[in-house]
Amino acid sequence: MYSSPDKWSRAYSPGARYNIMMTNGVESINALLKTEREMPIVALLDAVHKLTSKWFNKHRNATGSATTTLTPSTEAILRDNFTLSQRLKASQLNAFEYQEYDDGKDEVVNLSDKSCSYRIFQLDKIPCAHTIATINGAKLDLYDFCSPYYSSEM
Repeated sequence: MYSSPDKWSRAYSPGARYNIMMTNGVESINALLKTEREMPIVALLDAVHKLTSKWFNKHRNATGSATTTLTPSTEAILRDNFTLSQRLKASQLNAFEYQEYDDGKDEVVNLSDKSCSYRIFQLDKIPCAHTIATINGAKLDLYDFCSPYYSSEM
């Protein structure tokens, strides 16, 4: 018997998973703790504690030295999406909705709902190229449309 799509698919998940896959993290930790898995439980837990502390410190230091509003990796995603947004053509449908045209495909962006028919914006909580083109056309602040989860302060 298979589990329902809401258990394994980001598209059908009722919650926000922020671009994190279900088992990749567990499998990565499992591979890193290959030798420690054979040790007594206290030694294994100590190894897990040291590993996660190292990761948190690394990311805290990287983010702490960031001079950007969002984390460096999120800023990189926004830059890539901004570059893609430059070739889009937009037309305003109403006060909040815009239609973006790209190579014969068109997507609808709703700024009040913070949604795009492409769905990447809703799933990642980072504006996609369509949304960035719309935000720029509406002369709004791009950072208001990013999840606070990605902020350097968070």
